[in-house]
Amino acid sequence: MPELFIWYHAPAGIEGELRRWLGRLKIRGIRGRLFVRHEEERTTFMEVYAAADDDMLATIESQAKQQTWYHTLQSPRRCESFKEIVCDE
Repeated sequence: MPELFIWYHAPAGIEGELRRWLGRLKIRGIRGRLFVRHEEERTTFMEVYAAADDDMLATIESQAKQQTWYHTLQSPRRCESFKEIVCDE
């Protein structure tokens, strides 16, 4: 199954809200990891979900739209999906 990478620009101050939200998703069986990159002009967050499918993505995005922090985003949430290439050595 592919991994999902969802990234967006947002105020740095929402990190705590995002961490709590991922905790609530975990209770629902959706385990995500949160990454951040602070740059001088903006902050980029990235959520990573392993073994994800279209139904999981739909649930994640539906839940995200219901969060207060969603309305403070400074860019759209962009989702990219990649399948791992296993290399035999």
